[in-house]
Amino acid sequence: MTKLFVLPALLFGWLGIIACGDAPIQPSDPKLPPVVGPNTPPPHRAIVTSYAATPNIAKVGQQTTIMLTVKIADGTTSDSIYWSTKFGVVGSPGTMPPGTLAPHSGGPVSPGTTVFLTYTSPDPVLAVLSVIISLHPVDDPNLEPSDGQVLPIALDVR
Repeated sequence: MTKLFVLPALLFGWLGIIACGDAPIQPSDPKLPPVVGPNTPPPHRAIVTSYAATPNIAKVGQQTTIMLTVKIADGTTSDSIYWSTKFGVVGSPGTMPPGTLAPHSGGPVSPGTTVFLTYTSPDPVLAVLSVIISLHPVDDPNLEPSDGQVLPIALDVR
């Protein structure tokens, strides 16, 4: 007789767990990003549309030219774009690569402009050049601007 009462209790308890398990889970962060769909307009921010570093792999003492074409994501052409750089050796945060990078920052430039930088190293190095693009002058290259982007570019000198 006890088995008849235990079996239904186990069955209903198990079904109750399944029913509760299907309850929607509330997100832990109430500030989730908005859903971006095909009809969502692009954000109003500065972006890099294309870039190249040539040659990449460079020989010691050889100049590498870095070219970046910048624009505003939503197609606006009336705003100016600014840029700055942050440079480091791969695997050694905070270590400046040997050699010369020029220029380090610039702007204002118009959307559609191609920015040219050059880098020459007297020693072999694997470096990361981070280019910070913004709609405002970049005062701190350690911060990612909300109105732009940070583009990392690997530079290899052997």
